[in-house]
Amino acid sequence: MNEKRLTYIAVMSATLHGLLVAFLLAYPSVAMMRFFQGFDPQRSGYQDHTAWWVFWIMVPAVFALFGGIMTALSCLAYNLSAKLLGGVRYKDQT
Repeated sequence: MNEKRLTYIAVMSATLHGLLVAFLLAYPSVAMMRFFQGFDPQRSGYQDHTAWWVFWIMVPAVFALFGGIMTALSCLAYNLSAKLLGGVRYKDQT
């Protein structure tokens, strides 16, 4: 087993993965939010006039954008610290 150093993470690849994961994980939170709004006594007589796509497409898209930005920033921070400190050591299993 050879010892190697991880000194760089591909920012674009990690950002795309962060976007996808955040988009998919946003749907349960949106579903719970819409479900629990039905139990709010202040909204019991209120007819929701918001289009369905605002909550089921736009809200998860905003969450995904935020997740992608945070992933990109964390990758850039890791790449900077790895450049300064020499990276993370790991053992190659091949």
